[in-house]
Amino acid sequence: MLIEATGQGPALISEIKSQLGMTVHAIDPVEEKTERIRRHLPAIRAGRLQLPDNAPWREDFIAEFTLFPYDRFDDQVDAAAQYLYWIAINPHPQKRPPQAVAVAVNSRGMVLPPGPVQPSLQSRGMVVLPGRRW
Repeated sequence: MLIEATGQGPALISEIKSQLGMTVHAIDPVEEKTERIRRHLPAIRAGRLQLPDNAPWREDFIAEFTLFPYDRFDDQVDAAAQYLYWIAINPHPQKRPPQAVAVAVNSRGMVLPPGPVQPSLQSRGMVVLPGRRW
């Protein structure tokens, strides 16, 4: 998780760091927002930024990118630019530690079969692929 080390960021960072399994990286924004995203335009135009087709936020995300910097909403564009900058510097981030798995147990202590599989939160985000197109 990337959190700006400005404004309310430091308080949020200290609150989140205490949670198990959460890796938080404080980042200091460099340059203006327009310059931050301009640096990544070649990769974006080359189709290396992929978004899930069925993501409920996809249309708003694309609209914000399309209207940037002329719209009042620019947080998603800025967050994407900061992530792209961070991942370029940290191409092999540390993997999240394994989490405990909850299973259902009946009254006799027998493990019940799992229910329907839910998509993980990590599968719902933006993906950057080397040399691929949308």
